[in-house]
Amino acid sequence: MPVSFSYENFPNLWDTIIESADHNTQLAIRALSKAHRLVIDRLQAEHLIVSTEGHEHTVATSPHHHLPHFREEAHIFDEQRFWANDMTRDLTARTRVLDIQGYSPPVYDPDLLLFMRFPALEVLRMTNSIDDHTPVKHFHPWIPPGEFYPAQTLVLFSNEAGMDGLMEHWRFEGAEDDEDEDEDEDWGAPSKRMFPERFFMGPMYLPPTVTKLVINMCGEDIQVEEMWPFMTEILPAHVREIVVVGPRYQSLDGPGLVGDLTLGLVHDLVQVAFNPRVERVTFVGFEYLEPAFRNAFEAMLRRAIQEAIYEDVDYAIDDAATLALSSEERELFIRRSKKSREQRNGPNADGNDDEGYDEGERDETDSEGRDGAVGGKDVEDEPEPEEEGSAVQSGGKEDGAAEAGSPLLSYQQKIDQLLASYEFVTKQTYIDRVGEETAKLDLLEYLDRRDYNYRRGKHWRHKY
Repeated sequence: MPVSFSYENFPNLWDTIIESADHNTQLAIRALSKAHRLVIDRLQAEHLIVSTEGHEHTVATSPHHHLPHFREEAHIFDEQRFWANDMTRDLTARTRVLDIQGYSPPVYDPDLLLFMRFPALEVLRMTNSIDDHTPVKHFHPWIPPGEFYPAQTLVLFSNEAGMDGLMEHWRFEGAEDDEDEDEDEDWGAPSKRMFPERFFMGPMYLPPTVTKLVINMCGEDIQVEEMWPFMTEILPAHVREIVVVGPRYQSLDGPGLVGDLTLGLVHDLVQVAFNPRVERVTFVGFEYLEPAFRNAFEAMLRRAIQEAIYEDVDYAIDDAATLALSSEERELFIRRSKKSREQRNGPNADGNDDEGYDEGERDETDSEGRDGAVGGKDVEDEPEPEEEGSAVQSGGKEDGAAEAGSPLLSYQQKIDQLLASYEFVTKQTYIDRVGEETAKLDLLEYLDRRDYNYRRGKHWRHKY
């Protein structure tokens, strides 16, 4: 009996053919059978871009093309059911990379992203809008919950408008203008709901799955905490790596573009980067501002490091750093670091052991001072360690804690250790280090170069 050349009979051969085919060829193969359609739809759903087309409905595409399943008109009038149905869930279960492009929910449903599920997600990219409905670019102002979007890498892209771009979105534009209201009244938040009601953790939320945080400045000198407030708070212990990208890159082999990125950004970047628990902070493409930028950054970073007290440091050891302290400062540092170690590793004040005091609770305690800084110069009035602004930094490199019995560092060793975790690299060095696929996701906001220079009314028409 002859054997048909079906997908069921030759799955490995068909997989090779499909993966090597271009988009149009894949669409032709997709029409052969239900099995071919399922395989191709799953493959094309590995990188999705979720956006909004006008005022009507969400659009999900690949970086370069529309996708047949997500282009069906059936979902326009019942978005929640479309994203929750079995076929859509089967495809999004294969999505490894997701771009949330601009403020994405359609007009009536800011909860829509919470009906989507991406259980295999590895990279979540928050990119800016590409449309002709707003005068400036807008963005999505909150990170979806990690239980639905369990990405290990979170990539954030800045823009020149910041929060103003979002407030000029058609959904919120004019929301604060009402001639019938008292002119002296405080308008507060826009009347149209910006955030969802279900599972919303707040604009300070960072999913617990994230281990790598990429901040792409897109060549602009925008204050990053305006768009993403959590970035200038002390980061949770699960974030192990930070990458800061300076210029706007449109391709891996092209030059970076610089707008108003200036030395005024130094303070914001120090706030973002200084966290003793982060193992590595990499700055990509900042060589065009050297040496002024790098010198200013390192000077401010060194000050931030030296103003913090660390529980894994023995300040009684004589070295260049401790000898530079006054006797009062040194006594203060010794006393507070010792007390912090005793509180973490020893019994509670009431005599009970540390049972029930989990790592998450410790992290919140460590977070009470943004930089963990104690004003080393202000030694006359000594506040208690738990007061705001006087938190003692934990060890950092080993999940934060200075374990009982572990050897303590000298103050100079700690400073050198922290400074060594910061590195300035060129774009090509970063590409060589992480590979082209990862570099594209970290460095390029749009993988389709046409998206950088869209023409009014043409954007979605070119993605066939």
